[in-house]
Amino acid sequence: MFGISVVYGGEDVNGQLAEDPNTGEIIKGSIEEQTRQVMENLRLVLEHAGTNFDRVVMSRIFLSDFRYYQSVNSIYASYFDSKRLPSRTTVGVLGLANFGDIEIDLIVYCGD
Repeated sequence: MFGISVVYGGEDVNGQLAEDPNTGEIIKGSIEEQTRQVMENLRLVLEHAGTNFDRVVMSRIFLSDFRYYQSVNSIYASYFDSKRLPSRTTVGVLGLANFGDIEIDLIVYCGD
């Protein structure tokens, strides 16, 4: 899994792929399985940093096929309070590292 960098009182959680934290391999399951793995990876990184999804202010989602949008959106949204979703950009791309289908990065507020 990728790490965190601190930027001006916030954290930038570098792009997370659907990587199995035990093996380091990208899972090749359905987009739903990959999305859940990415979100769980993000949850682990946030917990390690002493924070959670409530502090996310911006996310960027990269999809290898934009037809995945609805499936990804419903899983992604389930990790947040429905009344306070962070700003987000979702982009269709030609390819991602290690041939994954989804990558998500976050900007997290770390102030008081």
